[in-house]
Amino acid sequence: MRIAKRIGIMSSMGSMILWVILILFNPYTHERAENDVIISTLFSLFIPALV
Repeated sequence: MRIAKRIGIMSSMGSMILWVILILFNPYTHERAENDVIISTLFSLFIPALV
């Protein structure tokens, strides 16, 4: 049970880190993401990772 909990926490943290990198510091484009994209991905990707 402990291992499964740690795996879940690590995957959530990894998801949040990837979200920040790809939204704010996207290596594929040199442009910042638009506000509506940030808000929609915040509610669909980042906040569920916190839960």
